[in-house]
Amino acid sequence: MKSITLAAIFIFSVLSFSFAQSNKPIPGQWGIGYQVKFDSGFNQQFQVSYMLNHGWEAGTQIGFYYSHTAATFNDSIDVFTGNETIKGNLETKITTSGSSFSIAPFLVKHCTINNNLDFYAGPIVPVTIGAKNTTINSKEVRAEDYLSVNDQKTKTPPGNSLGLGGVIGSRYFFYTNLAIGAHYSLSGIYSFQKGDETVETTVTNSGSNNPSSGFSFNGTETEKRNSSYLNIETLSNIGLDLTFYF
Repeated sequence: MKSITLAAIFIFSVLSFSFAQSNKPIPGQWGIGYQVKFDSGFNQQFQVSYMLNHGWEAGTQIGFYYSHTAATFNDSIDVFTGNETIKGNLETKITTSGSSFSIAPFLVKHCTINNNLDFYAGPIVPVTIGAKNTTINSKEVRAEDYLSVNDQKTKTPPGNSLGLGGVIGSRYFFYTNLAIGAHYSLSGIYSFQKGDETVETTVTNSGSNNPSSGFSFNGTETEKRNSSYLNIETLSNIGLDLTFYF
């Protein structure tokens, strides 16, 4: 994916020598953009920027990420009733959800090119603020006159990150103040997580064949998490980069 991104930027730059320069923005104009990114998944972001003098542009990327997954599994198992073993079914349901908000302030320098192609590069500061992630794991065992349910909900503290890196890109202004393009960024990311992790467990049992019939449990365990780690993350993105200046 990285090679495709760099190839797209190169092609945009090479083709730039065959167009006029009537569609580019001027200093003092604002820009708004929509980005589709393909790195660890499909992500969408917005961008707000302002054109400065001498080819400089300052702005920030803004993104919101939400995920929700649910899966159900069924397995045939042996169930012990206290006197004998009977056939039963184990149903496992796993649900996860999480969200995060990100901004990435940048300052880029645009090359002086006398056509409608644009090439730029500069520093970028990606910042991610996460929300609590929730995982629900439910296990239900059913058999003749037998039922046992174990529900577990785990909430982990938000993960946050701060980075510093660089971005390069190229765009083609196919209409006045309107451009499409591609970009590539590489950042060093410092990630950290702090807060309480809670695990809520609920257990119920019923049925004449269940030796634990009538037993139930409802409790919460809390564990403090305070961790940080340094890693180099490559942000490789390619797709339609639509920007409008006004």
